Amino acid sequence: MLVFFRGFNLYKQVSCDKVLIEQFHEFFRGENVSRVWLNQTCCVVKNGEHFLCTGYGESDFNKLGINNLNPVDVSMTDDKVFMLGDLGCVCKVNLNDKDIKLSKIMNLGLSDNDKVVKIASGAKLFVAYSEEGYIFNNLNKLNVKIADVKDIKCGREHCLLLTKKGDIYSFGRGSRGQLGHGNLDDLENPLLLNALAGIKITQISCGDWHSCAVSDTGDLYVWGWNSNGQLGLKKSDMVAVSSTPCLVDFPGEVNVATLACGSRHTVVLLDNKKLFGAGWNKYKQLKDDEACDFFDFTYLHDFSEFLESTVVCGPWNTCVLCQ
Repeated sequence: MLVFFRGFNLYKQVSCDKVLIEQFHEFFRGENVSRVWLNQTCCVVKNGEHFLCTGYGESDFNKLGINNLNPVDVSMTDDKVFMLGDLGCVCKVNLNDKDIKLSKIMNLGLSDNDKVVKIASGAKLFVAYSEEGYIFNNLNKLNVKIADVKDIKCGREHCLLLTKKGDIYSFGRGSRGQLGHGNLDDLENPLLLNALAGIKITQISCGDWHSCAVSDTGDLYVWGWNSNGQLGLKKSDMVAVSSTPCLVDFPGEVNVATLACGSRHTVVLLDNKKLFGAGWNKYKQLKDDEACDFFDFTYLHDFSEFLESTVVCGPWNTCVLCQ
């Protein structure tokens, strides 16, 4: 896939000497990239069968020492990469170590018939989900069992879980409304998001303190902190915090195809293959414009020349993979 990147690049997450990449530019040319993960200081790409890391001030690729792990999932924090193997083994890479290598995370105490099948992480939490529906936060088993979780996303201190049925559960820090339950309370265990019950959700994403979801009909719902307009609710309707999901209207008969959240920005690719974004723009993660914040979803780029595109965000940058 072709990889287009823009925004913060102080640590050479992509191979370019520019600290700010102000327009979408293609990187990783000649590489067989199928997945990209971004954090504050580095970038991990799946290149063929290999997982490669670049950044931390170095533009050269470092091959992650996988040793027969056969990764099926990856998650990143500012200084760690977590990798899940096909047999349920969870390993981590400490990016502060000069010698990049994997170390195995302690056993979660699962039965012989169970294994970890999904992982996600934020600055203050690491979430693992087992085949039998058990949920762990920072290696501690939670008092809730949820069947058929198909996706997990983490913000800085909160987590969303999406089931195959289309239900969302949330837990963690709720101080900025990011859990979506109509209050600012914290939750130790996942709770069904009743505000979206009955609506089949197909995609979820988390910023540091905000959350987003897309329904099977292509509607976008947003909630949480709106400090920089990342909810895209328009400046005239400006709210600092929305503790319940709000529906975002786009002009014309268009639907959201895919979405991603950065720390304080949100990017959506519509079904007409046009990219829109809202929120913080200090590092040109949205567009080459003097405006620091966009409170309404604004047009960013047209990717209609490609058959398929998907969006990935780092904290202060944006990436689109196309083919």
